[in-house]
Amino acid sequence: MWSKHKDFAKIITSQRDLTSVSPMHTLCNFLNRIRYPLKRLHRDQFSDLKEQQIKARNNLEILQYNYHRNPTDIATAHQEKEAREKYISILSSSLDLIKQQSKMEWIGYGDDCTRFFYAKAKRRKISSYIYTITDQEGRSVEGFDQVGLTMFQHYKNLLGEQPATRTPIDMDVIALGRVLNSEQQINMCRPFSCSDIKKAFYSIPNHKSPGPDGYSSGFFKSTWDHIGPLVCSAIQNFFHHATLPKEICATKLILIPKVQNPQTTNEFRPISCCNVIYKCITKLIGQRIKEILPEIIHPSQGAFVKGRELLYNVLICQDLARGYKRSHISPRCMLKIDIQKAFDSVHWDFLSDMLTALRLPQIFINWIMVCVKSVSFEVHINGRIMGVF
Repeated sequence: MWSKHKDFAKIITSQRDLTSVSPMHTLCNFLNRIRYPLKRLHRDQFSDLKEQQIKARNNLEILQYNYHRNPTDIATAHQEKEAREKYISILSSSLDLIKQQSKMEWIGYGDDCTRFFYAKAKRRKISSYIYTITDQEGRSVEGFDQVGLTMFQHYKNLLGEQPATRTPIDMDVIALGRVLNSEQQINMCRPFSCSDIKKAFYSIPNHKSPGPDGYSSGFFKSTWDHIGPLVCSAIQNFFHHATLPKEICATKLILIPKVQNPQTTNEFRPISCCNVIYKCITKLIGQRIKEILPEIIHPSQGAFVKGRELLYNVLICQDLARGYKRSHISPRCMLKIDIQKAFDSVHWDFLSDMLTALRLPQIFINWIMVCVKSVSFEVHINGRIMGVF
């Protein structure tokens, strides 16, 4: 939406020449410098799109009426053309905003149900409000402040760093299974090119919710000619030094109800809204991991590996259970285990040791652990930040 305004390019180019201790800090400084000019642009040009749309349409209708009465008037024709272009520009900005709010990809100029999309965005906002909740001790709490504190404490205990003791894994036992060879290790550490980084950026849809810095993937795509080299240099600098500023790692934690009327803290699904730079880095790391997963993951693992489906294990389970009805078979049983939030409870040191045992390169492990350990969560409840951990 902003990129279509004539002053947008001026804001981007005016703050481009910045220097800092590293490309990543230069990028963070650049984003901080343009934040206030972009806020001012939004306030002056896009804060009242509905009123602008009504005024532009009325003006266009008047000029069209005058033009049809006197088609030979060149001045009126020129004014009508300018008014039509202005109305289309405002309408396009309104549609961009509605797409972002309602998450509807198929919105186009031919849709007449504009009220539906506004109602969809409003419904999404209202449905996210939490007025009452039951805490872990079974007590019911009410009010935005008390609900917010309860949800914040729940997710801080669930996701936050906690001291814990554990039994070290046996490296020799892991080495008996599938591990990386030297060729795979070298291939995992090959440099990321600018085309790889650009491809990762452009794979992120424009309508995805932005992180705490407010910059979506669409912003970086629209300004790639100006800041693309700086972004590539910053991301390549991370893979060289394995360090991230706290601004890049900040993450918004948004709670999505899993049921119609949630009553407890466990009935919400936390969604992490990461900054686009952080998301691009993790995408690049994930692409490298995809290359070696089929080589080190046992075939019995039926999900999260390309070419395998979780449904296969479900079908095998159904065949086994069907055979339990046969007579004259040995005693047997089946256990259904609910591994609740398994990834959220994995100890960080165990994750590092396991990656080491699988013989991933140490620099690659450093990339992963920096992305895991450096994240700070802002818990957003009922439209406000309840705390950071």
